[in-house]
Amino acid sequence: RLHFDTMVAHHTVYPELPHSLDFLTSVYTRFPYYKWMRMSGDKQTFFKYNALDAIATFQVKQKLEEELIEFGLRDFFYGFVMPLWHCTFRMGLRGILVDNVARAELDAELEKEAQKLQNVFNTKTHQELNVRSHTQMKKYLYETLKLPKQYHRVTHALTVDEDALEKLAKKSPQVKEILNIRKPLNLRSKLTSVRLDEDNRARTQYSQSVTDTGRLSSRKTLWRTGLNLQNVPREPEKRKMFVADPGFILIAYDLAQAEVRLVAWFAKDER
Repeated sequence: RLHFDTMVAHHTVYPELPHSLDFLTSVYTRFPYYKWMRMSGDKQTFFKYNALDAIATFQVKQKLEEELIEFGLRDFFYGFVMPLWHCTFRMGLRGILVDNVARAELDAELEKEAQKLQNVFNTKTHQELNVRSHTQMKKYLYETLKLPKQYHRVTHALTVDEDALEKLAKKSPQVKEILNIRKPLNLRSKLTSVRLDEDNRARTQYSQSVTDTGRLSSRKTLWRTGLNLQNVPREPEKRKMFVADPGFILIAYDLAQAEVRLVAWFAKDER
């Protein structure tokens, strides 16, 4: 059982800051930057890098322990945050079984749905447009339709990403149709085409230290298998490829207004 996670602990105290070990080392220790050692190509230098990583992690842990106490968060961290870490870690290790027959059926249905929408679009616009081609999309949106050019907020390059399409959909019915075509195509790439592990299970790597609010986030595993299981569509027909292990069943449950009720209870608001 893991006793302490420096990334999660720092997120508990300072959710708005970076939490990587190189950042924490620069803040909580007196070590100079040493991450270059892992790329040196020299075995002894790499061993030294490994040792520094271990020492730095322990020193960071000691400083974070002091800050958890200072902020009054030590009991919360050990009583809630770390138990949640163990829970999500076990979830990630276990994964969920996949029915390959249902998976193939769903894939075929998504392909058929996308093709049907594409045919309607082709007939209405009198042309064939590959909605996954950045080159064709840029030409169609910005030259043919003459829509306002959208630029990536980081690279500042001309873009046709999802955010850009969502904005342009408010100005153009054609872009709305393009988004509808891309939905089943995106599901195919993110759901039915993902690489499973050898035991035919889909796994997810959960994280508690990505969002400022502490809400869980998830992504593919370190081995690039599985998927973000938190974003699987809610419709039962889209989830049919995921099945319970033999002898078990899957259930869905929720608490009605749980957070609001707790706030009222702790506030002693009888009304």
